Amino acid sequence: MVPTPGLTARYRGIHTPTRPERARRLAFCGALMCAFLCPGAWAATQHAKTSAKSDQQFDRSHYLIPGFSAHLIDIDLLVYQDLRAAQRAAARHDTLRLRIALADANGHLLQMATPPALAGLRDRIVMVSESLSNPVPSNAAASWDGLIGSIKRLPIPSADRSARNQLLAAAQRGQALAQTGRPKAAREQIKHLVAEIEITAHVFPIAHLRKEVRSAVDAASHGGPRWQAANKAIHQAISNTQWLIRPLGRNMIHAYDSAVAAYAEWPRTAESRRSLNQAAWYLTQVAPMRSLASQFRTAARNPALGLPGIAHLQHILALDIHHSRDALSQPQRQKHTG
Repeated sequence: MVPTPGLTARYRGIHTPTRPERARRLAFCGALMCAFLCPGAWAATQHAKTSAKSDQQFDRSHYLIPGFSAHLIDIDLLVYQDLRAAQRAAARHDTLRLRIALADANGHLLQMATPPALAGLRDRIVMVSESLSNPVPSNAAASWDGLIGSIKRLPIPSADRSARNQLLAAAQRGQALAQTGRPKAAREQIKHLVAEIEITAHVFPIAHLRKEVRSAVDAASHGGPRWQAANKAIHQAISNTQWLIRPLGRNMIHAYDSAVAAYAEWPRTAESRRSLNQAAWYLTQVAPMRSLASQFRTAARNPALGLPGIAHLQHILALDIHHSRDALSQPQRQKHTG
């Protein structure tokens, strides 16, 4: 069978009448693919830039000393119990017990915002900051020594000693910079210290809970209590505490604590990998987070594991916890308001 001349010519690359048509079709297909793929590629590039910037910011500003999330869970339980006592008092129209219970809840919320173990340390940091603003050599030396002593006495478990070491290193760098007449650089170390001991607000969002408790206090405080308003605010506040005391919420927080420990234990790679695997185990108990658990396990096995990778996982987990919080609280809110 002899092939047709047109077909043979086309395969040999000879210019034939069909070539322009083919070129037009290819150009059209190329334009169509660009129309679909280019926006996606641009969006992916922008997402990567945003993610990288976010990870860097998280790495710098959202370090949490291991073990403090357990403190927050304990305080949250106390707030929950105070609110239930307020709820019972409101149901009985017992003004005195209502106000006492809400005052207790408010006091525990203040402890949640600043753990007692950090209160003395924060005071020392304020003293050092003031000494940098009004430099008196003797006062400056005493304030830095006091800060370093407070860090050494900070009740951090021995397993998390690297967290203490990081705080000490930052304080000692600041002291050395201040002694060499570089107060601006010393202030940067103070900012670094504050960032390391700050409770991560986006993981433990207590602003709404404070507002709800404040609303309940206001409703209960002015003359005769506004019972309906107080009840509504108490119900909303109880809903806000639910996610932390339910098994799913507790597993997420324990996973976050393990991720923080993995960061703090670096460069002791064996301990960091063990903490990542522990975080993965907790996340497997939370159905929506099993894919993230797989990422933690993969990272723990990765020979090239480093601080940026751990910080990235910690960042993703923090965002997932923040997004899951409302979903975990919602059923309780519906139960009370329905």
